[in-house]
Amino acid sequence: MGRVFKATKKRSHLQVSLLLLGFFSFLLPLNNSFALLQDWKFQKKPNLQDQLSGVKPKTLKLMEEDYHVESNSSWSKGDGVEEDFTFFNGLVIPTSLTFAAPKILDFPLYSQMSDAIEEYHYNPKTNIIEIVGSKAGFHMHSWVKVDQKKWMETDEASGVSELNSIELVFRIIQGDMKNMLIHAYFFDYKTQTLVLSSGRWPGGKKAFSGILSTLFIPVSEAVLGFASGKFRSHIKELKDKK
Repeated sequence: MGRVFKATKKRSHLQVSLLLLGFFSFLLPLNNSFALLQDWKFQKKPNLQDQLSGVKPKTLKLMEEDYHVESNSSWSKGDGVEEDFTFFNGLVIPTSLTFAAPKILDFPLYSQMSDAIEEYHYNPKTNIIEIVGSKAGFHMHSWVKVDQKKWMETDEASGVSELNSIELVFRIIQGDMKNMLIHAYFFDYKTQTLVLSSGRWPGGKKAFSGILSTLFIPVSEAVLGFASGKFRSHIKELKDKK
């Protein structure tokens, strides 16, 4: 099975029953999910300006100068009549990408970034994360496939290659919010690390009643904002200790 990271909190008998149900359902055939288990095929090096095209200059300035964390969630029209859950998250980490990279790729560390996480198991052999969490009455038990790609840039004068960006892809392959796709980009940006991430959960709104779907948006923004800010603070603290 490989090294497994585990963080747990106490749960009620009902929650334990639900977790067991989720576990046994994962042992069943994945139907059309086999493709989700395959490694993500990265196409080309991400372009910083393309990723910044949807970010307002004022927002980017706040992220750079005031270390503002931008978190926006919404229900958006998808390909059909159902509404998709979408989000955008952006921030600047005040360290170089070279310094931040080992922490960005330390997936067990992610479990410490939010009090909403109750259980977290990462298998480095399969690159699958099992995560259990709850916030404001919303509960989640999901399995996430994560793929990574480091993009290098070679200096023409010296011929030296340096880390230019990191691309992470998270795909929920089973459990709650199945088929959600998240892209996270980490750019070397003015001696700092610029983080831009976005996600889409096709047809997500049908999973909730009217009231809950309304509440889900601010709750998701709060979770994203808090976790991102804590992640940045953690990396900055490590840098300050050097």
